[in-house]
Amino acid sequence: MKIFNLFKRSVEKEDQKPEILENIMNENQEISYLDEFGKEQKILKSEWVNHHLKPAVEKNWNDVEELYSIVMDAFSKNVYYEAKDACLRIYSLDNNKERRTNVLGIYYIKNKEYDQAIDLYKKYTFYEKPSEAIYSNYAKVLEKKGNHEEAEKLYLKALNLNPNSSNAFKKYFDNIKKRNIAEYNTKLEEFAHLEDTWRAKLTLAVKYFKSNEIEKGKELLNKALKESEYDSEVMSMASGIYGMNS
Repeated sequence: MKIFNLFKRSVEKEDQKPEILENIMNENQEISYLDEFGKEQKILKSEWVNHHLKPAVEKNWNDVEELYSIVMDAFSKNVYYEAKDACLRIYSLDNNKERRTNVLGIYYIKNKEYDQAIDLYKKYTFYEKPSEAIYSNYAKVLEKKGNHEEAEKLYLKALNLNPNSSNAFKKYFDNIKKRNIAEYNTKLEEFAHLEDTWRAKLTLAVKYFKSNEIEKGKELLNKALKESEYDSEVMSMASGIYGMNS
């Protein structure tokens, strides 16, 4: 039995990795997309790959910006394996080293090719100045391989670059909380009292409100609102909190 591949390079079923077989079995799943009139349509994954993804990749093979948009669209539809050639093409063409690394890194992670992803991010962090996204994705794949200690260090490095990173903040503090609740409380307090750490302040404010320390909660919530410049996430949380405590 032959399997589907974006550019028809087939491999015998018995040679397939479990994660690739899983992608093939999901070909009958429906995915949503917007047609030329902006109307939502549903189509089988295999049909979307054949009639939308493949022609778009072939048409824009030498246009890295268009390829990037196409791959991001595929990823948003949970189409990963079939985007392999486009991801490799982006990596070979893109002058934006961070972007090309994260595109290929996400492809490797989603297809459970963790060793390749680790090699990719290790190379990048050795030769380039890593960003928050690079550190976070590198940490993610290390977690997949069970290296939680090194992953935690990388999430902290991501937070040092952006203390309000949603992904890095959640992962870093969730890991500490699972390990030791006292350590979690201490580090959250310390982090919340630093400047421009509105996510930590918001998290600690919620904790204070839950423990009926209303005044402490209000003080931190107000600081979080100001530091975030009234970010919609903080505004929504504040509305919910004040609604329950009015």
